[in-house]
Amino acid sequence: MSQGRRGVKARLAAFEARASYAPEDVLRHVQRGWRYIPVHPFADEDLLLKRIDWEASRCLRVDAYWECEGDVYFVQVEAEGQTERTRGLYYRLTDADGFNLVAIVDGHPIARETFESALTRLALHLQALGTSEHLSALPGM
Repeated sequence: MSQGRRGVKARLAAFEARASYAPEDVLRHVQRGWRYIPVHPFADEDLLLKRIDWEASRCLRVDAYWECEGDVYFVQVEAEGQTERTRGLYYRLTDADGFNLVAIVDGHPIARETFESALTRLALHLQALGTSEHLSALPGM
């Protein structure tokens, strides 16, 4: 895990810089209070989707930077069928971003509740992350 811990301060600083620059983009997990900054819109963000002229059906992948347990993780939540991977939770260690976490969920557009449910499930595995540089299934998946 030491490799993933090298850039913790830098990841936290980058997250805080993003949060300070655009505080309106920082969301809080409804149940757990974790902060995260989505990169793509959720299928249930009607006003934003209208403003950017996107159909909710296009929201099949939502990425975010997630602050949790003293680190920042890059999280990708994807609808099943957007990738060759099957439903489940995955991770990999990257040089720049620490851990990249991936959740493959039911093949429907990603609503905020679906995304936050994936965060809750991922949080259960944070302490067990290995050092795989290739996308690997989380233990117990």
